[in-house]
Amino acid sequence: MVTFEELSSRSFYERLISNYISKEIPKEPNRIWVSEVSRCLRYSYFLRVNPKSFTGSQLVKVFIGKVVHEFLEGLLKSSHDVVVEYRVEYPVGEFSVVGRADAVDLGGEGVIVEFKVVGEVPNEPYLEHVRQAKYYAVLTGVRKVLIVYISRDGEILPYIIPFTNLSGVRDELIGRAKELYNSLRFGRRPKPERGTSCMYCPYRFECFTR
Repeated sequence: MVTFEELSSRSFYERLISNYISKEIPKEPNRIWVSEVSRCLRYSYFLRVNPKSFTGSQLVKVFIGKVVHEFLEGLLKSSHDVVVEYRVEYPVGEFSVVGRADAVDLGGEGVIVEFKVVGEVPNEPYLEHVRQAKYYAVLTGVRKVLIVYISRDGEILPYIIPFTNLSGVRDELIGRAKELYNSLRFGRRPKPERGTSCMYCPYRFECFTR
């Protein structure tokens, strides 16, 4: 039973949201998620071996992003009955690459759609978002790829992601998945992938000092 004092405390809501988000951290060692290999592999490694809870405004931003993403999926499905969730599992030796991709069915033709909530709409799609969308396209066989950015200040901007080198994308996906799997298996950190997101990474101090 929750108390009035708890309901009037900020920490109560932070714990509630944090518990919800932490449930989505991958734990199975022989299952590597598409979302993990799309971003910095060292971040994904740290998140597995030393998970940290989001706090404060960062926690709320992550939560808002998840809520908006799920709501838009539901809105599309309820209003147009077109959203299809692809659950993919691609065996690679001792492990599998797994994920959940969202697609829109356009009269039998599929389109991968990735919704991304951001502070500001970028001038061009972020690399990790492009990777994720392309990886899903390769694993599902869907060849049209779309990233829809939604900013917290009210902008919406869809990007069409072109690609033709399917075998190259598949090789990249498998290569990154193998690197992360072996890093987790042998306790060896992947090489850092420097970028603008480093300044917001909760593991930046561990990463930069070693």
